[in-house]
Amino acid sequence: MSSEKNAYAEMPVTQKVYKLETPQLLHQPMIVAVDVSTSMDFKEEGQQKTNLKLAEDMLNQIGQDPDLKGEYKKTTDFCVMTFSDDVTTEKDWAPLSEYHGGITLNKVGVTAFHNVVKQSLNAVRAIKSSYKTKGIQCKRPQIFIITDGYSTDPKYNSSVVAEAKELCEKYVDTNKVALHVILLPGGTTSDAKQLSSNAKLYKVDDCAYGLPAVKDFINASIVAFSSSAPGTTAQIQVPDQLKTTQDVKKTSTGKRYVTQDVEKDTWN
Repeated sequence: MSSEKNAYAEMPVTQKVYKLETPQLLHQPMIVAVDVSTSMDFKEEGQQKTNLKLAEDMLNQIGQDPDLKGEYKKTTDFCVMTFSDDVTTEKDWAPLSEYHGGITLNKVGVTAFHNVVKQSLNAVRAIKSSYKTKGIQCKRPQIFIITDGYSTDPKYNSSVVAEAKELCEKYVDTNKVALHVILLPGGTTSDAKQLSSNAKLYKVDDCAYGLPAVKDFINASIVAFSSSAPGTTAQIQVPDQLKTTQDVKKTSTGKRYVTQDVEKDTWN
């Protein structure tokens, strides 16, 4: 499916048609959204690639984890967005088994952080509607937003800020959707904190090592959420390069991990 700008600026008037495999099994919806504002076109000291190119590499390797079985890829419904002046749906909802990367990131404009929060939550609402029509049940949707800046929406688009806040109160504050915000150098926690105290915050100190770690964390999250049954607690390994405000535990071998309850989604 070709990319589309602001596809989820509002809820679709007519229900979108998504390809959904194995409807008899529990599905795991997951969105990854990447900042492509002009500040991402920066090459840190010692880097061979710009942060934007590193982010592109990271995005195109999601779902490549050898621990991610084919059956889990079929039940993980995946959506990719980018954001700057607008929010672009690069890959609309489809099974992760059909995602093979191939995305090219191009720098443009400012950082519409509140807009991508709003549109990613609308995208979750849209696939939830499709699930309901097809009788599919799912686990708690997971949204990962990666940014290196502060939101320009309060200055240029205050109505979107209010809409994003309203949606977060309805879905993130109530634990119906998990919102993960990953900050690259230059990113600020204030925008996410103001939207929801339930937002899960992470940061890296550099992109050369940090973005590959983000890729590993997202892949580990897909494995953990897809393979864990409702009512259990998923353990997600956290690379050393990724810092978080969450409670980090360690295994007997010293590996860092965070936990999240795996719940069957019940909202309409």
